[in-house]
Amino acid sequence: NANNVKSPVSTYSAVENGNPMQFILYADGTGYENYKGTEKRPFTWKSKDGKIFFMYNGEAQEWELPVNVEKGEIVYGSLVYKKE
Repeated sequence: NANNVKSPVSTYSAVENGNPMQFILYADGTGYENYKGTEKRPFTWKSKDGKIFFMYNGEAQEWELPVNVEKGEIVYGSLVYKKE
């Protein structure tokens, strides 16, 4: 039942070498990555089989975004993004 799934929609933030790193997910299935505060990388995202997948605009490659909705974090690479 999809109604039991908590929404991943939020802003998730981390810091890498003093630079802000964020994933922002909007309810309409869009969002963007704030890369080191210098670059916004827009993407679209969807929920599939209890996981979140995203694709950067203009790219065909689909990536899994490892969101732990219960804990409010994304563990991506070596960073832990915390829900704001």
